[in-house]
Amino acid sequence: MPWPNKDYYVARTMLRSFVGRSCPYCGHAMKNPTRDHVRPKRAGGSLTKRNVLIVCEPCNNEKSDMMLREFYEMLKAKNDPRAINVKRQLERGADPFEFTTIR
Repeated sequence: MPWPNKDYYVARTMLRSFVGRSCPYCGHAMKNPTRDHVRPKRAGGSLTKRNVLIVCEPCNNEKSDMMLREFYEMLKAKNDPRAINVKRQLERGADPFEFTTIR
């Protein structure tokens, strides 16, 4: 099994520096920041800076292995206030593989 790339170690050590910062999905201060694969591993996502957002553990657990667009649609259907923040991430191009217009 090959060793994880350098980005893996950089991302792991960076997590501690995100304690207390706002989660890009819910806006709350992060107590236990985690790495979220914007494009999940199941969909070919990799551990690169372009595909990883640092988010709070509850949001990451809820997103699970959904695409960012799927997560947004689920939150929007539930009238969850986090939907607006996830929509902003999509509009900023957080998912480099997302090319559709956001409603």
